[in-house]
Amino acid sequence: MIIHPMKDHWRNCVRHENDHVSDFVKHYFTETRQVLLIAGAGFDPRSRMVTELLSPQCTGRIKGIFLREERLSTPDPGLKSRADQNEAVLRQLVPNYDIFKLNIFASDGAVILGTELQKLINNEMLVGITDIVFDVSAISLGVCFTLARMLLKKCHEASPCINMHLFLSFHPGIDADIRTDDDDRISTLRGYLKPNALEEDKNKARLWIPILSKRKRAALIRIREKLRDDQDDVDICPVLPFPTQNPGIGDSLVEAFQSEFENAWDVDYRNIIYAAEDDPLDLYETILKLYDKREKAFGGLNGSQIILSPGGSKVLALGAMLAAIALDLPVLYVEDVSYHLGDSSAMDQRSQASKIVHLWLLGDAYPAG
Repeated sequence: MIIHPMKDHWRNCVRHENDHVSDFVKHYFTETRQVLLIAGAGFDPRSRMVTELLSPQCTGRIKGIFLREERLSTPDPGLKSRADQNEAVLRQLVPNYDIFKLNIFASDGAVILGTELQKLINNEMLVGITDIVFDVSAISLGVCFTLARMLLKKCHEASPCINMHLFLSFHPGIDADIRTDDDDRISTLRGYLKPNALEEDKNKARLWIPILSKRKRAALIRIREKLRDDQDDVDICPVLPFPTQNPGIGDSLVEAFQSEFENAWDVDYRNIIYAAEDDPLDLYETILKLYDKREKAFGGLNGSQIILSPGGSKVLALGAMLAAIALDLPVLYVEDVSYHLGDSSAMDQRSQASKIVHLWLLGDAYPAG
């Protein structure tokens, strides 16, 4: 049996939400803390919220690295203007900063964000740092998955171990307001396995766990087709958010994917995974339980492999990310080529009702550091 050192690390993950996040920031980030903040300087109105919370508490003790994601398509002038405004606010909040322009694609369309992020991560950036705050509120999922894994490795290797915190400001309605155009390639994110990375993986009983999203429907259909090309018999456990603020979200997603469920995917409705829309650890723990059950069921045969595909809700995607890191699971993903907004004024109003969640991923809170 394969041993995964991180398997149980987040079973008792330190988590805070909403007002408890503010209390944690106030009492934890004292004068002994030297903070490196990594956040997105994008068009999303949630770009600023975590920095606005953190900056007053860490005056003079915080360095900011603000990411500007660059894609091949010409950016919408309205989105660029919003990103410029958010960047200007971030610069004021954190005077000691660097702006890092992150190319997602090469000129030939290949996804290169992993290679680009390697240019960002180095040992010098961590000198004197006690805590890294990774604010994923305005960072795309591909960057989030890739950079989180890189940062965890660096923090763990440091002596002493550096505390790593993940913050997310989220609102399901804002996610729905953002539309995407998808890449035509299926990506394996850097640091994560490919489904057929090892020879012994090819005959394993496969379970695909896609996080359903209307805007990612076409991408998920293509990922399913790729899996079928590799191995015809693949079980599917799609993820739906529940409980949710809007009780109709789950039904709406089932309706959108009804044809796939009943025909191409042949989904048994009893196999749908329900995970809380506001708690990444809910889906994380569910995937861990599924992994344990399948290891027992298929251990005497060719073994089992779980493949994850994030999409839609970033909260649920983070739960899948933690499981992928803890269990070294394959991740298949289709990168965003461009973004479009629906009602931008409504999105700004929703941002005022956004919630914040904090996960303490590594460091002093854990016995092993």
